[in-house]
Amino acid sequence: ESLLTEEDEREFRDQFESLQPSIMDLLAKPLGEDEELVGAKVNPTQACSKLDNMSSELKDRLGAIQRSLRNTLNPSEVTFDPETAHPNLLLSEDLKTVTYSAAKQPYPPCSQRFTSFFQVLSTQSFSEGEHCWEVELEGSPWIIGMCYGRKLVRSGLPSALECSQSSWCLMWFNNLLTAFERSHSVPLKRTTVSRRLEIKLSFKTHRLSFYNISPTSGKTHIYTIKANLSEPVHLAYRMMSGHPKARLTLYS
Repeated sequence: ESLLTEEDEREFRDQFESLQPSIMDLLAKPLGEDEELVGAKVNPTQACSKLDNMSSELKDRLGAIQRSLRNTLNPSEVTFDPETAHPNLLLSEDLKTVTYSAAKQPYPPCSQRFTSFFQVLSTQSFSEGEHCWEVELEGSPWIIGMCYGRKLVRSGLPSALECSQSSWCLMWFNNLLTAFERSHSVPLKRTTVSRRLEIKLSFKTHRLSFYNISPTSGKTHIYTIKANLSEPVHLAYRMMSGHPKARLTLYS
């Protein structure tokens, strides 16, 4: 049986055709035609530096094309946005894992970057449909949920997910689970919680649900938030301590 329906295949072809100009642009200019590189042939150091820069740019652009194709095949595909990541958060190459870094990362200045708390948002936003993600969290207390990316400020106390009027999230701290609905806290229960969670977002039912995934007891419902969302939302994560082994990995 085909993995894609005919409708999926048509959509994939349409999306792939829209990406073709980007792919062709990468291949349009032969390496030998680069004037700077030709001029640098007499200087091996300059030539190597130029090649390194071109290789890095090619890698970045191919990565962007690959992520676009994944988004086409999976509408719930989600990755973290480097432009929002706090400088002490290190993102993996596939942008699906966040780890703590004692050394600040040399991220370029960006108005979308969090500066007060170890937070990061997803690159993708969601405004319709049904979505489901699994996350694996370890090494640190955490907050995870959804937020209005445009309305969430990036510095100061109002930028904290649990304090924002623009977020709906679940916090695990001191073995206590607490839900936050637009800064209103709902204490839930004291639990050790497994390392894996399932997050379900439904625009049809206006609900954001959290489930505990355990290798022994399976999936257990934790809490459901009634969220009448009026604009696109992003997946949001806050690491609540700078533990060397603190990490989150996305599965979608």
